[in-house]
Amino acid sequence: MSGCIRARPEHTLRNGTAPSEIVLAGQSAGAGLAVATLVNARNRGLRPLAATLVMSPYADLTLTGAIMETKREVDPLSLNTRPLAYV
Repeated sequence: MSGCIRARPEHTLRNGTAPSEIVLAGQSAGAGLAVATLVNARNRGLRPLAATLVMSPYADLTLTGAIMETKREVDPLSLNTRPLAYV
């Protein structure tokens, strides 16, 4: 994530691109990284980007959200045990 934050000002300064002209996108773990980058940038007071597209963000690393239980029976990727146990 720190690389994402560091790359942003360098890119905008070097190429003359304003943050309002940049779109950040990611899928799965990359989407989680995009969200974390946005929060970090906001907390540092950086100007917002034009848009962010996140597809299937892997953002609940604790696997404790209520949806983990409410959608367990219909989620084809749901495991009966904690997925982190397999890492």
